[in-house]
Amino acid sequence: MTFADLWRFCLSLPAIAWAVALFAAFEAMILTLLPVYCLQQGFTAEVALAMVSTVVVGDALLQLPIGALADYLPRRTLFLSCAVLLLASSLAIPVSMHTPLIWPVWVVFGASAGGLFTLSLILIGERYRDDALVRANAHVAQLWGIGCLIGPLVAGAGSQWISGHALPLLMAAGALGLVLLLLRQGAFGATEPAST
Repeated sequence: MTFADLWRFCLSLPAIAWAVALFAAFEAMILTLLPVYCLQQGFTAEVALAMVSTVVVGDALLQLPIGALADYLPRRTLFLSCAVLLLASSLAIPVSMHTPLIWPVWVVFGASAGGLFTLSLILIGERYRDDALVRANAHVAQLWGIGCLIGPLVAGAGSQWISGHALPLLMAAGALGLVLLLLRQGAFGATEPAST
C-alpha cells in the first residue's frame, strides 16, 4: 500500500477517511491526555479516572445500539448525527466541566466519536467486497496510525501554547470539519455501494 493508494482512498471516501482519523485521534487523546486535562482542571486523580472511564463506557456500550439503528435508519443521517453530537459535546465540555452535566456530556462525547468509527466500518462494508475490502481495511489502519500520531501531538502543543481546553476544542474543530464535509456532495464517494 503506497501513499498514492491511501490518497486515492481518501479522495474517493473523504468523510469516512476524515472520521477514521478523527476517531483514532480521539482514542489516543482519551488514553493519554484526558487524565492530564482533568487533573489540570482541578479534579483529583480518582475523579479524573472516573471521567476517563465514563468516556470509554459511552464509547463502548452505545456502539451496539448505533450499529442496530444503522439497520433501520439511513446510515448517512446517523453519521451526520454522530458528527453533530461530537461537535456539541466537545464544545459543552469546557462550560460544563465543573457541573453535574459533565457526566452525561462525557457519555455523549464517547458515544458519538465511537459511532463515527462504527458507521465508517459499516459504510465501507456496504461499498467494498473481496480484495477491495481488504485494501480498504488496510487504508483504515493507515489512517488510524496517522490519527493516533497527530491528535495527541496537536492537542498537547495546543494545551501548552494556546488553551488549557485544547483537547475538547481540537475535537470540536475536527467534528466541525467533518460536518462541513458531510454537507458537501460526494462526501461518501460518487459510486454506488456494492450489492449484497
